Amino acid sequence: MLNFLPDMLARARGGIGAKITVALMGMVVLFLILGAVGLQALRAADQRTQSLIDLQRRVSAYQSLQSNTTALRSIIANAFMQSNRRELDTAMREIGQIAYDFDRAEFIAGADARKVQMIKSDYAELVSIGKQVLRTIRAGNGEMARRIHSREVGALVDRIERLSFSLISSAEATMLEKAADGERQYFQSQWALVGIALASILFA
Repeated sequence: MLNFLPDMLARARGGIGAKITVALMGMVVLFLILGAVGLQALRAADQRTQSLIDLQRRVSAYQSLQSNTTALRSIIANAFMQSNRRELDTAMREIGQIAYDFDRAEFIAGADARKVQMIKSDYAELVSIGKQVLRTIRAGNGEMARRIHSREVGALVDRIERLSFSLISSAEATMLEKAADGERQYFQSQWALVGIALASILFA
Protein backbone atom coordinates (compact mmCIF):
# COMPACT_ATOMS: atom_id res chain seq x y z
CA MET A 1 0.00 0.00 0.00
CA LEU A 2 2.76 2.47 0.92
CA ASN A 3 4.53 1.71 -2.40
CA PHE A 4 1.42 2.34 -4.51
CA LEU A 5 2.22 5.89 -5.63
CA PRO A 6 5.97 5.33 -6.18
CA ASP A 7 5.23 2.16 -8.23
CA MET A 8 2.60 3.98 -10.28
CA LEU A 9 5.02 6.81 -10.94
CA ALA A 10 7.76 4.34 -11.92
CA ARG A 11 5.47 2.62 -14.45
CA ALA A 12 4.37 5.90 -15.96
CA ARG A 13 5.79 6.88 -19.35
CA GLY A 14 8.42 9.57 -19.46
CA GLY A 15 12.01 10.16 -18.59
CA ILE A 16 13.45 9.91 -15.11
CA GLY A 17 13.89 13.68 -14.97
CA ALA A 18 10.19 14.27 -15.61
CA LYS A 19 9.22 11.68 -13.03
CA ILE A 20 11.46 13.26 -10.41
CA THR A 21 9.99 16.66 -11.23
CA VAL A 22 6.46 15.35 -10.82
CA ALA A 23 7.37 13.72 -7.50
CA LEU A 24 9.02 16.87 -6.22
CA MET A 25 6.06 19.00 -7.31
CA GLY A 26 3.75 16.63 -5.49
CA MET A 27 5.81 16.93 -2.33
CA VAL A 28 5.87 20.73 -2.64
CA VAL A 29 2.09 20.81 -3.03
CA LEU A 30 1.67 18.60 0.03
CA PHE A 31 3.96 20.82 2.09
CA LEU A 32 2.05 23.91 0.94
CA ILE A 33 -1.21 22.28 1.97
CA LEU A 34 0.36 21.28 5.29
CA GLY A 35 1.47 24.87 5.88
CA ALA A 36 -1.96 26.25 4.94
CA VAL A 37 -3.72 23.84 7.29
CA GLY A 38 -1.31 24.73 10.09
CA LEU A 39 -1.78 28.48 9.56
CA GLN A 40 -5.53 28.09 9.45
CA ALA A 41 -5.47 26.10 12.69
CA LEU A 42 -3.32 28.77 14.37
CA ARG A 43 -5.56 31.58 13.11
CA ALA A 44 -8.69 29.81 14.32
CA ALA A 45 -7.09 29.13 17.72
CA ASP A 46 -6.11 32.81 18.06
CA GLN A 47 -9.63 33.94 17.18
CA ARG A 48 -11.16 31.52 19.69
CA THR A 49 -8.78 32.70 22.40
CA GLN A 50 -9.63 36.35 21.77
CA SER A 51 -13.34 35.53 21.72
CA LEU A 52 -13.08 33.70 25.05
CA ILE A 53 -11.16 36.63 26.58
CA ASP A 54 -13.91 39.03 25.44
CA LEU A 55 -16.59 36.78 26.92
CA GLN A 56 -14.70 36.54 30.23
CA ARG A 57 -14.56 40.34 30.31
CA ARG A 58 -18.31 40.48 29.79
CA VAL A 59 -18.97 38.04 32.62
CA SER A 60 -16.66 40.01 34.92
CA ALA A 61 -18.37 43.30 34.03
CA TYR A 62 -21.86 41.88 34.58
CA GLN A 63 -20.85 40.30 37.89
CA SER A 64 -19.46 43.67 39.00
CA LEU A 65 -22.81 45.22 38.15
CA GLN A 66 -24.58 42.64 40.30
CA SER A 67 -22.23 43.39 43.19
CA ASN A 68 -22.83 47.13 42.88
CA THR A 69 -26.59 46.63 42.83
CA THR A 70 -26.43 44.45 45.95
CA ALA A 71 -24.30 47.09 47.69
CA LEU A 72 -26.79 49.84 46.80
CA ARG A 73 -29.71 47.81 48.10
CA SER A 74 -27.81 47.14 51.33
CA ILE A 75 -26.98 50.83 51.89
CA ILE A 76 -30.58 51.88 51.31
CA ALA A 77 -31.98 49.15 53.59
CA ASN A 78 -29.48 49.90 56.35
CA ALA A 79 -30.44 53.57 56.31
CA PHE A 80 -33.63 52.71 58.21
CA MET A 81 -31.49 51.52 61.14
CA GLN A 82 -29.28 54.62 61.26
CA SER A 83 -30.21 57.03 63.99
CA ASN A 84 -28.26 60.23 63.33
CA ARG A 85 -27.68 62.68 60.52
CA ARG A 86 -23.97 61.93 60.22
CA GLU A 87 -24.61 58.27 59.45
CA LEU A 88 -27.24 59.22 56.87
CA ASP A 89 -24.83 61.70 55.25
CA THR A 90 -22.22 58.95 55.07
CA ALA A 91 -24.76 56.62 53.44
CA MET A 92 -25.63 59.35 50.93
CA ARG A 93 -21.96 59.73 49.98
CA GLU A 94 -21.59 55.95 49.64
CA ILE A 95 -24.51 55.82 47.22
CA GLY A 96 -22.85 58.50 45.11
CA GLN A 97 -19.54 56.64 45.16
CA ILE A 98 -20.93 53.30 43.92
CA ALA A 99 -20.49 54.14 40.26
CA TYR A 100 -20.52 51.69 37.37
CA ASP A 101 -18.76 52.08 34.00
CA PHE A 102 -21.72 51.57 31.68
CA ASP A 103 -19.80 52.95 28.69
CA ARG A 104 -17.36 50.06 28.97
CA ALA A 105 -20.18 47.58 29.53
CA GLU A 106 -22.00 48.80 26.41
CA PHE A 107 -18.76 48.62 24.41
CA ILE A 108 -18.07 44.97 25.26
CA ALA A 109 -21.73 43.86 25.31
CA GLY A 110 -22.03 43.43 21.55
CA ALA A 111 -25.49 42.09 20.72
CA ASP A 112 -26.50 42.49 24.39
CA ALA A 113 -26.03 46.28 24.34
CA ARG A 114 -29.81 46.86 24.49
CA LYS A 115 -30.08 44.93 27.76
CA VAL A 116 -27.16 46.90 29.18
CA GLN A 117 -28.93 50.15 28.26
CA MET A 118 -32.07 48.94 30.07
CA ILE A 119 -30.00 48.14 33.16
CA LYS A 120 -28.28 51.53 32.91
CA SER A 121 -31.65 53.29 33.03
CA ASP A 122 -32.85 51.20 35.99
CA TYR A 123 -29.53 51.66 37.80
CA ALA A 124 -29.69 55.44 37.48
CA GLU A 125 -33.26 55.35 38.77
CA LEU A 126 -32.22 53.13 41.70
CA VAL A 127 -29.50 55.61 42.71
CA SER A 128 -31.96 58.50 42.46
CA ILE A 129 -34.64 56.73 44.51
CA GLY A 130 -32.06 55.60 47.06
CA LYS A 131 -31.03 59.19 47.62
CA GLN A 132 -34.71 60.16 47.88
CA VAL A 133 -35.25 57.49 50.55
CA LEU A 134 -32.27 58.77 52.55
CA ARG A 135 -33.41 62.39 52.27
CA THR A 136 -36.89 61.39 53.42
CA ILE A 137 -35.46 59.51 56.42
CA ARG A 138 -33.23 62.46 57.25
CA ALA A 139 -36.30 64.72 57.15
CA GLY A 140 -37.84 62.55 59.84
CA ASN A 141 -40.51 60.86 57.69
CA GLY A 142 -39.54 57.23 58.08
CA GLU A 143 -42.99 55.90 57.15
CA MET A 144 -42.98 57.63 53.77
CA ALA A 145 -39.41 56.44 53.18
CA ARG A 146 -40.53 52.87 53.80
CA ARG A 147 -43.38 53.23 51.33
CA ILE A 148 -41.01 54.55 48.66
CA HIS A 149 -38.57 51.74 49.40
CA SER A 150 -41.26 49.09 49.28
CA ARG A 151 -42.83 50.45 46.10
CA GLU A 152 -39.73 51.27 44.04
CA VAL A 153 -36.44 49.84 45.28
CA GLY A 154 -37.31 46.14 45.35
CA ALA A 155 -38.77 46.15 41.84
CA LEU A 156 -35.75 47.97 40.40
CA VAL A 157 -33.23 45.71 42.12
CA ASP A 158 -35.09 42.57 40.99
CA ARG A 159 -35.21 43.79 37.39
CA ILE A 160 -31.51 44.71 37.35
CA GLU A 161 -30.51 41.38 38.88
CA ARG A 162 -32.72 39.44 36.48
CA LEU A 163 -31.24 41.19 33.42
CA SER A 164 -27.69 40.85 34.80
CA PHE A 165 -28.19 37.15 35.41
CA SER A 166 -29.52 36.77 31.86
CA LEU A 167 -26.41 38.49 30.47
CA ILE A 168 -24.06 36.35 32.57
CA SER A 169 -25.84 33.12 31.61
CA SER A 170 -25.77 34.06 27.92
CA ALA A 171 -22.05 34.88 28.01
CA GLU A 172 -21.19 31.69 29.90
CA ALA A 173 -23.25 29.57 27.48
CA THR A 174 -21.43 31.16 24.54
CA MET A 175 -18.10 30.41 26.24
CA LEU A 176 -19.04 26.73 26.51
CA GLU A 177 -20.09 26.66 22.85
CA LYS A 178 -16.81 28.30 21.80
CA ALA A 179 -14.81 25.81 23.86
CA ALA A 180 -16.66 22.85 22.34
CA ASP A 181 -16.25 24.28 18.84
CA GLY A 182 -12.53 24.79 19.48
CA GLU A 183 -12.11 21.18 20.56
CA ARG A 184 -13.98 19.98 17.47
CA GLN A 185 -11.83 22.11 15.14
CA TYR A 186 -8.69 20.91 16.91
CA PHE A 187 -9.51 17.27 16.19
CA GLN A 188 -10.43 18.12 12.58
CA SER A 189 -7.06 19.83 12.12
CA GLN A 190 -5.30 16.82 13.64
CA TRP A 191 -6.98 14.45 11.17
CA ALA A 192 -6.14 16.78 8.27
CA LEU A 193 -2.47 16.83 9.30
CA VAL A 194 -2.44 13.05 9.68
CA GLY A 195 -3.92 12.68 6.20
CA ILE A 196 -1.30 14.97 4.68
CA ALA A 197 1.47 13.14 6.53
CA LEU A 198 0.25 9.81 5.15
CA ALA A 199 0.09 11.24 1.64
CA SER A 200 3.68 12.48 2.04
CA ILE A 201 4.78 8.97 3.05
CA LEU A 202 3.07 7.51 -0.01
CA PHE A 203 4.91 9.95 -2.26
CA ALA A 204 8.24 9.25 -0.57
